[in-house]
Amino acid sequence: MAAISFHNVFCDYPGADRSAVSDLNLDIADGEFLVLVGPSGCGKSTTLRMLAGLEDVTEGNISIDGQDVTGVSPKDRDIAMVFQNYALYPHMTVAENLEFGLKIAGVSKQERRKKAEEAARLLGLDELLERKPKELSGGQRQRVAMGRAVVREPKAFLMDEPLSNLDARLRVQMRAEVSRLTKQLGVTTVYVTHDQTEAMTMGNRVAVLKDGVLQQVASPAELYDNPANTFVAGFIGSPSMSLFDAPVYEEGIFLGRNTVRLPEELQGIEGLKKITVGVRPEELSFSAGRDTSYFDMEDTAVEDLGTEAYIYGTAKVTPNSDPIQLTVRTNGRQHPEVGDLVPVELNENHLHFFDASTGERLSNNIYVAAV
Repeated sequence: MAAISFHNVFCDYPGADRSAVSDLNLDIADGEFLVLVGPSGCGKSTTLRMLAGLEDVTEGNISIDGQDVTGVSPKDRDIAMVFQNYALYPHMTVAENLEFGLKIAGVSKQERRKKAEEAARLLGLDELLERKPKELSGGQRQRVAMGRAVVREPKAFLMDEPLSNLDARLRVQMRAEVSRLTKQLGVTTVYVTHDQTEAMTMGNRVAVLKDGVLQQVASPAELYDNPANTFVAGFIGSPSMSLFDAPVYEEGIFLGRNTVRLPEELQGIEGLKKITVGVRPEELSFSAGRDTSYFDMEDTAVEDLGTEAYIYGTAKVTPNSDPIQLTVRTNGRQHPEVGDLVPVELNENHLHFFDASTGERLSNNIYVAAV
């Protein structure tokens, strides 16, 4: 096990108009499960590859267990990687695949078999040791790939989209398996995914990247409740947070038929004429009448999931403003249909406020009170 640190790390590719990773500072605790998440091209896999020694660091340094490994060969970093592609040797049995890395390292045959059998028990592969990869399911192959990493007893596991090739149901199962395994072993793990649901359900902490820049690193709950900017707010959560601009008047903002008071620290700021408001789907609801509602929303799509439904629609912040997009979570057994015009109310205690020009969060206090 080992702590990992990135210090002012850059990665530049010749001819690129920006750094693939820019000024990354990130500390990962010993035994922590950290997830790197973001859209394609955000730099998460490049970050992992620099940590593994497969990509050159242009500037800055990386340390593992207190040792600077920036210029150290991958084989000397004592890390184990699990990829999206299982990369199993098709002519070898499961046991031989598990033992192969140890064999190359010169470990005795008896010790190799002992470690392979221990890993097989841990991963539920006991009955499959004499099978070859073509005789295994996708989930079983991924377990073997993980087993190869486990038998090495490395300082850290690096996992690059390891579940992407699995179907939806198996992915959910394997998420639980990976979380259980890494927690049981206590090995520092850095896990890359583009799936924010996967990130939120697996990581002790989650690091969100965009265009090579670290946006926020926090626990899943903190990311959801206090996103640092509109990018994180829109990326974390499924469906994503509704974000829209609203004009500021004196100490409050107009939201449809109501006025909402801004937090005290935002009142009286000179030049603050517009603010970006964020609201999660669960903080919006359909009202029994217009008297208690904020907006009249025209439903444009319905996502019925059984016990709950997500209703997508448009509304206006002010009579003369452009329509905004809203998502409402509601009862899946009884909900409006596409084309309906329904009154919507919101929970004023859970609004998020962002700078309309920069997208940065303006207040850590998400509690507001009605005027």
